[in-house]
Amino acid sequence: YKESQLVRIQCKVAWLSSDGGSLTFNTSTVSMGGTGVWKRKKSGYRGRADWFGVYSPDTGKVYIVSVWEAPDASHMILRLLPSKNNQAKNVHWARDYEL
Repeated sequence: YKESQLVRIQCKVAWLSSDGGSLTFNTSTVSMGGTGVWKRKKSGYRGRADWFGVYSPDTGKVYIVSVWEAPDASHMILRLLPSKNNQAKNVHWARDYEL
């Protein structure tokens, strides 16, 4: 017997970069609202979701990323291939997040 735990997953779709080397997905939502005046508001998911479930139609795979690991109210890049400058530090490899 294992105790169950509810987790909140925000579903996202990733798009492939033009060179095919990475996937990008939004880590924010944009809503319209304000006090009496309509304006665009961009906000992240910290505190409202636990994980991003990211589907890539280009790879046919699903990636699971912690909301706390992803940049807040921005986007995240998952590398499929090494970058052109061979940067390895702070790179998020897609294979590490495959479900």
